[in-house]
Amino acid sequence: MTIKSYLTNSYKKIFESRVIGQETVEGRVAIALEETCFYPPSGGQPADKGTINDKPVIDVYEKDGAIYHVLEAEKFDEDCARGRIDWERRFDHIQQHSGQHLLSAVLFKRHNIQTLSFHLGADYSAIDLSLKKMTTDMIEKVESECQRIILENRPMRVHIVNRDELHRFSLRKPPPEGLKEIRIIEIQDYDFSPCGGTHAKGTTEIGLIKIIGLEKIRKNIRVKFLCGNRANQDYAAKHRVLVDLSDRMTCSWQELPAIQEKVRAERKNFRRRIAELHKELARYEAKTMIDQAEEINGVRVISQILPNREMNELALLCKEIVSNPSVIALLAVVSDRVSLVFGRSENAPGQMGKLMKEACQKLGGRGGGRPGMAQGVGTRIDLAQAELRRIHQKVAKEL
Repeated sequence: MTIKSYLTNSYKKIFESRVIGQETVEGRVAIALEETCFYPPSGGQPADKGTINDKPVIDVYEKDGAIYHVLEAEKFDEDCARGRIDWERRFDHIQQHSGQHLLSAVLFKRHNIQTLSFHLGADYSAIDLSLKKMTTDMIEKVESECQRIILENRPMRVHIVNRDELHRFSLRKPPPEGLKEIRIIEIQDYDFSPCGGTHAKGTTEIGLIKIIGLEKIRKNIRVKFLCGNRANQDYAAKHRVLVDLSDRMTCSWQELPAIQEKVRAERKNFRRRIAELHKELARYEAKTMIDQAEEINGVRVISQILPNREMNELALLCKEIVSNPSVIALLAVVSDRVSLVFGRSENAPGQMGKLMKEACQKLGGRGGGRPGMAQGVGTRIDLAQAELRRIHQKVAKEL
């Protein structure tokens, strides 16, 4: 059985302890200690990192009441272990986990919303709430209440009690079943919650709580948030972006939303005008191609590989061509692949969908469509010209 120093003192960074056991994990030695400051993963909080006798601790786990420390080493021959916690990582976890307690407490006290689960990730932390929707106004009020409690620097205390003493505490959630002793984290005059994680001495150490995103998870809401140094770094990064955008747009950051809306509207107008110009160009190209096309038994057949255009432009041109009577269009564009569009007028014969499947099979791709219009792509660009010529000859033979 390992004495867990972190349960009573989250701020202890250096310790010594006797080795009480060893085992091998994927070729590395894992040592169990009589006492440890290293926190194993539990309750949504990841494990601590650090060193033991100058060997990196890469993982921590609990087994049969003992805490094992996986070292970046194949063996460990010493009886005494001198451990050092990675304090930057530990304090980050203290800020995130303590911030989660405060955030969950505010949501419960002010809005009667229960936290269903907690996850402390490398980039952000998250809680799942029994809630269908969270408004911007609600987020701002929750953040404001959290900041008020943080600035009051309310003490955060640890209570380790047996079940007979639980009636003394107004717990936000029930403790896990089967535990003889319950560890309770208190935010003075605000919250009592069962927890085994590492926590701050007072709310000021949380620094700041910022909600950065929401995600719908089945019937619940996942709230992504940052605390302390993470929130400060996030603010600094976003501030740099705002300053850069303001400089580029020669405006203040407050004017950016209005300018963005203006740019969005202008882009929409440009896209509409470009689409109109594409259509005008397609009409002109269609007329020119029809005038120059070979006529076979009263049907003009256009077979052409065109340069540099997207599939939607190719389809637009084909539609313009076959909007005229007695025309068949077999069009292609060759780039890093072969793009094909086949079409015919309503009064022209032929099964374009069937022809397209045949051509795409030859060109190592796939495609299909209706009798009057079909699209497809292929990978054999070296065969594109020959295959289009073959399809042209087949159409001509059937007319």
